[in-house]
Amino acid sequence: MSDIVKSSLTALIAGERPSPSAVQACFTAIMDGDVGEAQMAAFLIALKMRGEQVDDIAAAASVMRGKAVTIQASDDAMDIVGTGAIMQRCVMLGLFEPRLACGQFSIF
Repeated sequence: MSDIVKSSLTALIAGERPSPSAVQACFTAIMDGDVGEAQMAAFLIALKMRGEQVDDIAAAASVMRGKAVTIQASDDAMDIVGTGAIMQRCVMLGLFEPRLACGQFSIF
């Protein structure tokens, strides 16, 4: 088990709050694939049981933003997850693309 996840999990179980930097380090380890599924589940469930705090969400978001990459898409690419099209006249398929891809319904 990752040492940072282990110490943060121990703190959460004891009713304590790991520091934002510790939570950020946990999410970095998770996103880097250095944490097993059971350990990740234990950490996330412990956060949920304690109640997510703004600092926890900000720490996780900062890790995800740091790992985000920019892609170059062709002009005929379609935004199916709802990002980047706010305030534009477009169809947002975010909740429907899995069903559409499986042929469960058609929008045309």
